[in-house]
Amino acid sequence: MKLTENQLPGFMAGLRELFDVARLVDASAAEAWDVSEDGRLVACEGRCHAIWGKSRRCRDCTSARALSSKGQASKFEIADNEAFFVVSTYVEVDGSPYVLETVRKVGEDALFGANGKSRFLEMVETYSKRLWLDQLTGACNRRYFDEQIKSLEGFDAAAFVDVDDFKSVNDSFGHAAGDYALKEIASALASSVRPSDPLVRLGGDEFVIAFRGMPPAALAGRLEEARRKVAALRFPETPDLRVSVSIGGACGAGGIEQLVARADEALYRAKEGKDRVVLAPADPQP
Repeated sequence: MKLTENQLPGFMAGLRELFDVARLVDASAAEAWDVSEDGRLVACEGRCHAIWGKSRRCRDCTSARALSSKGQASKFEIADNEAFFVVSTYVEVDGSPYVLETVRKVGEDALFGANGKSRFLEMVETYSKRLWLDQLTGACNRRYFDEQIKSLEGFDAAAFVDVDDFKSVNDSFGHAAGDYALKEIASALASSVRPSDPLVRLGGDEFVIAFRGMPPAALAGRLEEARRKVAALRFPETPDLRVSVSIGGACGAGGIEQLVARADEALYRAKEGKDRVVLAPADPQP
């Protein structure tokens, strides 16, 4: 859908007669935009997720999915124990990309039926967890990285984490002990970063962390803290088990995929000594 700023006031006014909320969203910056009476785009107060009472980006950001696919995405969202149906549609306004987000409250009689509202809200939360979370560790999963994080801008640092000699853990202590160790490692990593820094289990014993607003000096400290916390883990049922991680980190511009690729290269150097953090060289100056 392509619009001009001159078309926006009438277009948005018509949508607001049909929906509880109609707004434009910049998914990359997590910003919401309204249209003034004279047709200008005006930034709304707070981030786009504030409408749902959240302090950080929604786990299932349909606006990010719509932006990535240049199409449409939808979901149910919960706020104040009420259910809302959200549709996000890619649009261009005078050639600039936005996402049109329309929201409608779901009436109890229309959807909940005999199961009741509480059962429906539980189903929505369960579905979201199954879709985006790794069931073993509770970290975000590979699908979340591919469909959410990769479509967003604004990341300026990344870390690639690999558990040292994890195969020997499974071989020596069994897969149950290995699974438990992975859960504890993920918890240690998550506790070393900010809630806004998504931790992703790419698969097996590999994790990625994406950062915004993270200077190189601060990144090194965060990753060293994560390394130390993992090394300090102890397992009462397998007291001889010890684990460590090697971590590669990268800061700079270029998007999350490029940052992760550079962090992966740094990880190879970290693995040469194991249980250490290595940062990629700074971006070359133009």
